[in-house]
Amino acid sequence: MEDNEEQLTSFKQWQKRIEIAEAIAKGIQDELKDRITKNDKLVHKNGLTEKELAKIKKSAKDKINVHKEILDSLKRERSIFIRKMETEKEKNQPAHLDIEEERRTCAQYMV
Repeated sequence: MEDNEEQLTSFKQWQKRIEIAEAIAKGIQDELKDRITKNDKLVHKNGLTEKELAKIKKSAKDKINVHKEILDSLKRERSIFIRKMETEKEKNQPAHLDIEEERRTCAQYMV
């Protein structure tokens, strides 16, 4: 009878330990599920952030391309303007030389 009581006490102690271990395991499982859920949310959020970043990069590249086109257009216009100015300068240069030559001629006759 005493052996049975000791075994019963030992059994009850083991049963209590098992209940505690099960409670701890349940707590750990709940925490793990919570962390998995949080991780999934972060992965999803990160995916959205990467998509937004890709959109921003594309938008920035598009803007850069537009600005490059504008700059190229301005460079072409500047080049055309410079050529026109040089042409006008060349056209006006002989007239300027004629005026100088006329002054010299007048100066010679005055002397």
